[in-house]
Amino acid sequence: MFVTKVANADEDLIDDLNEGMLLDVSLVIENGVESVAILFRGQILGGIMSHGFQLKSCLSNDFEFEAIVLSVSMGIITIKIQPRK
Repeated sequence: MFVTKVANADEDLIDDLNEGMLLDVSLVIENGVESVAILFRGQILGGIMSHGFQLKSCLSNDFEFEAIVLSVSMGIITIKIQPRK
Protein backbone atom coordinates (compact mmCIF):
# COMPACT_ATOMS: atom_id res chain seq x y z
CA MET A 1 0.00 0.00 0.00
CA PHE A 2 1.37 3.42 -0.93
CA VAL A 3 0.34 6.97 -1.83
CA THR A 4 1.25 8.50 -5.18
CA LYS A 5 0.00 10.96 -7.75
CA VAL A 6 -1.59 10.27 -11.13
CA ALA A 7 0.82 11.07 -13.95
CA ASN A 8 -0.38 12.65 -17.20
CA ALA A 9 -4.00 12.75 -16.03
CA ASP A 10 -6.68 13.04 -18.73
CA GLU A 11 -8.07 16.54 -18.22
CA ASP A 12 -11.46 15.50 -19.60
CA LEU A 13 -11.94 13.05 -16.68
CA ILE A 14 -10.59 15.09 -13.75
CA ASP A 15 -13.79 17.10 -13.11
CA ASP A 16 -15.78 13.89 -12.53
CA LEU A 17 -13.48 12.64 -9.75
CA ASN A 18 -14.30 12.97 -6.05
CA GLU A 19 -12.44 12.06 -2.89
CA GLY A 20 -13.08 8.49 -1.81
CA MET A 21 -13.81 7.14 -5.30
CA LEU A 22 -12.39 3.74 -6.18
CA LEU A 23 -10.43 3.46 -9.40
CA ASP A 24 -9.10 0.40 -11.19
CA VAL A 25 -5.38 -0.36 -11.52
CA SER A 26 -4.43 -2.30 -14.62
CA LEU A 27 -1.64 -3.16 -17.00
CA VAL A 28 -2.10 -1.62 -20.44
CA ILE A 29 -0.08 -1.72 -23.63
CA GLU A 30 0.26 1.55 -25.51
CA ASN A 31 2.58 1.97 -28.49
CA GLY A 32 4.06 -1.44 -27.73
CA VAL A 33 4.97 -0.50 -24.14
CA GLU A 34 3.36 -2.18 -21.12
CA SER A 35 2.68 0.15 -18.21
CA VAL A 36 0.49 0.58 -15.14
CA ALA A 37 -2.65 2.62 -15.76
CA ILE A 38 -5.27 4.07 -13.47
CA LEU A 39 -8.72 3.54 -14.99
CA PHE A 40 -11.83 5.60 -14.35
CA ARG A 41 -15.10 4.27 -15.81
CA GLY A 42 -13.11 2.02 -18.14
CA GLN A 43 -11.04 4.90 -19.53
CA ILE A 44 -7.37 5.55 -18.85
CA LEU A 45 -7.15 8.40 -16.35
CA GLY A 46 -3.34 8.32 -16.30
CA GLY A 47 -0.31 6.49 -14.98
CA ILE A 48 1.38 6.58 -11.61
CA MET A 49 4.35 8.68 -10.50
CA SER A 50 6.06 6.19 -8.19
CA HIS A 51 6.45 2.45 -7.55
CA GLY A 52 5.51 1.61 -11.15
CA PHE A 53 8.07 -1.16 -11.59
CA GLN A 54 7.05 -2.99 -8.40
CA LEU A 55 3.35 -2.62 -9.10
CA LYS A 56 3.81 -3.80 -12.69
CA SER A 57 5.55 -6.92 -11.40
CA CYS A 58 2.72 -7.67 -8.96
CA LEU A 59 0.03 -7.10 -11.60
CA SER A 60 1.90 -9.41 -13.99
CA ASN A 61 1.67 -12.12 -11.32
CA ASP A 62 -2.13 -11.80 -11.08
CA PHE A 63 -2.28 -9.67 -7.92
CA GLU A 64 -5.15 -7.16 -8.06
CA PHE A 65 -5.06 -3.57 -6.83
CA GLU A 66 -7.39 -0.61 -6.57
CA ALA A 67 -6.78 3.10 -6.13
CA ILE A 68 -8.66 5.39 -3.78
CA VAL A 69 -8.84 9.09 -4.65
CA LEU A 70 -7.44 11.01 -1.68
CA SER A 71 -7.57 14.48 -3.21
CA VAL A 72 -8.08 16.38 -6.44
CA SER A 73 -6.63 19.87 -6.47
CA MET A 74 -5.68 22.08 -9.43
CA GLY A 75 -5.41 19.06 -11.72
CA ILE A 76 -3.25 17.07 -9.29
CA ILE A 77 -4.79 13.76 -8.25
CA THR A 78 -3.41 12.02 -5.17
CA ILE A 79 -4.32 8.35 -4.79
CA LYS A 80 -3.67 5.47 -2.44
CA ILE A 81 -2.87 2.15 -4.12
CA GLN A 82 -3.88 -0.92 -2.13
CA PRO A 83 -4.65 -4.60 -2.73
CA ARG A 84 -8.18 -5.14 -4.03
CA LYS A 85 -10.47 -6.37 -1.28
